[in-house]
Amino acid sequence: MLAWLKGRFNEHPLAFLLLCIVLGFLVMVVFTRDPTPHNYMADVANQKASEPEKSDPQLERAAVGAASIIAAARNPDSVKFYLVTVLSNGTACYMWRAQNGFGGVNQEHAVLLPNAANLSQSSSVWNSRCANKSGTDMTALIQQRMTLLQIMAGTK
Repeated sequence: MLAWLKGRFNEHPLAFLLLCIVLGFLVMVVFTRDPTPHNYMADVANQKASEPEKSDPQLERAAVGAASIIAAARNPDSVKFYLVTVLSNGTACYMWRAQNGFGGVNQEHAVLLPNAANLSQSSSVWNSRCANKSGTDMTALIQQRMTLLQIMAGTK
């Protein structure tokens, strides 16, 4: 049989070259692959678990203000923040919609000043501290955290 094979390759030298390339590739694949399956998702989970989560004090303060807005609402499930901005001086500005006592929806705003313990819903404070000011938009993060709090509390 070896003589037959040798005769065939003498007639077709490109076939011999192709066979050598294929066999070399197969040998390379078999001997270089990892014999144990690797769980990449576990690596990502372990990496995230080992890294301490860095807390953003501005985000935490904005979340506390948003939680107090939801707690004071007539229908807490209806509160939807559409603007939460934290300015460079630490002022947190909130705009949201919520259902009123008659079933309609009101648009509201509030300000949490850097050293204040309570929110202010005064239009004059809003106009002087938040209107036409730019800062870090935290709307999506705050909405996400408030939804998570409602789920944990069993209200959603």
